[in-house]
Amino acid sequence: MSLPPSRADEVPALVPGKWPEVPGWLSPTQRQMLPLLATEHTLEEIGGSLGMEKENAKGQARRLYARFGARTRHGTLVRWLRPDLYPKGRLNQS
Repeated sequence: MSLPPSRADEVPALVPGKWPEVPGWLSPTQRQMLPLLATEHTLEEIGGSLGMEKENAKGQARRLYARFGARTRHGTLVRWLRPDLYPKGRLNQS
């Protein structure tokens, strides 16, 4: 499925294997966690790789979702990878 011609020029090119910049307004832990959410690993595995317990990882993930105005892991990733799809000012940058 292709985008309508009017929007095709506005879509940023995503290079496979290269992530967009992680927002600086995230906490250090959230900046580490965000790219890991794009993997197939569970929150328990992600937390273990970051040196935290499963419940701490779940809490950090919930806060990360909220910062992006999302309710799910998928919604957070879409808002990070494709910010052009969401209006400005919808992210909780405080």
